[in-house]
Amino acid sequence: MSWNHLQGHDEDHATNFGIRINGRNLTHLRFAEDIVLAANHPNTASEMIQELVERCAKVGLQVNNNKTKVLRNTFATDHPVCIKSGATTTTAIEDVSEYIYLGRLLNVRNELEPELHRRRRAAWAAFNGIKNITDALTCPKIRARLFDSIVLPALAYGSETRTFTKALAERVQVTHASLERRLVGLSLSQQRERNLHREYIRRLSGVRDPLLHTWHEGQTTGGPL
Repeated sequence: MSWNHLQGHDEDHATNFGIRINGRNLTHLRFAEDIVLAANHPNTASEMIQELVERCAKVGLQVNNNKTKVLRNTFATDHPVCIKSGATTTTAIEDVSEYIYLGRLLNVRNELEPELHRRRRAAWAAFNGIKNITDALTCPKIRARLFDSIVLPALAYGSETRTFTKALAERVQVTHASLERRLVGLSLSQQRERNLHREYIRRLSGVRDPLLHTWHEGQTTGGPL
């Protein structure tokens, strides 16, 4: 959607707002009240955010200055992006190297490793929250469904939009395998002592493969694996 669409006007292909992608100007992404503005110059970004602030004020809304940040790529200048308050006050928006948007960590280097660390911590937190229940369950199918519905989404959140390298995919599998061992009551040393392969533990656990889950989600949403 273009800036003109956000303003309520017809599409204008000659506009300088946004970034040109496939013949259209990508100016923003929005989910409810969470909005990302895209601009090709800090001055343009200042103009866009200023107009957004003014239009929000007309309908009784206010931009959260504490959550409004600037994230630049390596090609951007360091010119500040500013918001005007009143006739004389101008405030520069804080620059950050990373930002959490819709639960996913974004950074200027487009590195996936920091977000994978967050996903691993989230998955373990989700598992620890249900461990007492899974330990008490006697039906493997119910236990697997509980794991797949709570722990797997925490580990794989947003992964349908990522492009996985072999190394990153292996990191996800290693984390999932560790969670899977805990689910069936095995430690890594016990797995090695008994020479148990992942396939055997998968049969014991009955849980879904994380990469197949990610692939399926990518097919559903149109995102890459």
